[in-house]
Amino acid sequence: MSTAREAWLGVYNANKNLVRGLLAHLGKPELLPLIFDDLAEVHRTSGVSDALPPGQPAAPPAPAAAPPAGTEPAPDA
Repeated sequence: MSTAREAWLGVYNANKNLVRGLLAHLGKPELLPLIFDDLAEVHRTSGVSDALPPGQPAAPPAPAAAPPAGTEPAPDA
């Protein structure tokens, strides 16, 4: 079950990143919480909570992403 959930989360997060990029391109990033309820300030689905289940440790912080290739400043000559 844990493996299936991890696979689903990978696909979900990849799709969220695709939609985030598309909305940024369109100049409408504020629409992201309307599409992905987990980002909303107030959830639209009943029975949803951001609280962790009892006994589940908090997730470790995500590592900082490296800048995309070709965007690093050139070294001083």
